Amino acid sequence: GWDGISRPEKLGTAGVAALSAAGSSRLRDLSLAGHELGDKGAALLAGWPGVAHVEKLTLHWNEIGDDGAVALAVSPY
Repeated sequence: GWDGISRPEKLGTAGVAALSAAGSSRLRDLSLAGHELGDKGAALLAGWPGVAHVEKLTLHWNEIGDDGAVALAVSPY
């Protein structure tokens, strides 16, 4: 079955907020490269329970700084 998400449109912070509001998921491959997430989007992603199932997370070209990196590193998921 389908277990990944990768879209050419830029999701931005609003897209990550919508993804996290959708609840848990079984995505295994999540490519968000170049989606303009920034620190706020990274923090939203870090707080999303669905990220616990992701085995491959691609986040390059998102201007994620120290705050976003720390949020991802200390995520309970």
